[in-house]
Amino acid sequence: MDQLFLVIVVILYFRVAISTLAGRVEYLPGFQGPLPFHLETGYRLIPPLYMCTYFCSYIGVDENEDVQLFYYFIQSESNPRDDPLMLWISGGPGCSSITGLLYSIVNYNESLPTLILRPNSWTKMASIIFLDIPVGTGFSYATTTRATHSNDLQLAKHAYEFMRKWLKSHPGFVSNPFYIGGDSYSGIPIPAIAQLISNGNDVGNEPRINMKGYVLGNPRTFPNENNFDIRFANEYISVNNVACRKNLESYEQGSIGHWVRCSSDLRFTKILEDVRPYHQNLSKKDLNYTVTDRWRSWKLRGQIAGSM
Repeated sequence: MDQLFLVIVVILYFRVAISTLAGRVEYLPGFQGPLPFHLETGYRLIPPLYMCTYFCSYIGVDENEDVQLFYYFIQSESNPRDDPLMLWISGGPGCSSITGLLYSIVNYNESLPTLILRPNSWTKMASIIFLDIPVGTGFSYATTTRATHSNDLQLAKHAYEFMRKWLKSHPGFVSNPFYIGGDSYSGIPIPAIAQLISNGNDVGNEPRINMKGYVLGNPRTFPNENNFDIRFANEYISVNNVACRKNLESYEQGSIGHWVRCSSDLRFTKILEDVRPYHQNLSKKDLNYTVTDRWRSWKLRGQIAGSM
């Protein structure tokens, strides 16, 4: 499956290289004729150490722009001038944003695809940026050894810097309602990104991001949520299963250097364990209510069901 993704993306690159509009992809393998919507993988700035041969979807972040973040951008098919703009970050950490594009937003079934337009796609009503983050995810890379190391807060900082630079190069989207979306582990950094955006708006950072909210599916939130899993089923039974043990013993590490959908080799440190304080702060700030009672858990049938 990973080889199929590589073939698709390589072909996509050649299409970009001959496209008359820098950054716009007009054809995709498996789709008959030109795309009826705007798909961008355009080259936005020159990496600090070398120049990309083709048009590459990279935006440099960090002190010396030694982190180059890759993205896909699909423009809304309805009214891109006014429709919401969403930044999508896949989980992992280390899963390429193409995971969200092909599995969360559309329905890809892992066969050699004949592409068709999906009538209820999110991009019918919103423009979406699919970002490969943290560094080392998908096609995002670092130009120095130091920059290959990242953590939750660094991820949030890079995402915020990316959005400010992206909006500067796409000023027509500055006033659009902005949302952040993601799933799984992205439930950890996304609230931190939202907090950075909110704080940046408060101090007058430009461009001002018209933040309206964030959308999380099955998100990681705090350590104890893993207690909902049954350790006996996940560990004892699985590891002692004959077929499972045989597969583990015969596993061979794949070749290094080729693109993978979800990378397990990131130099990434998980330092944010509980993001509930971010949710609390953003909720209070957005509602603009006077706090009359402390944040507390609520129960259903004697069991903790959430916080309020």
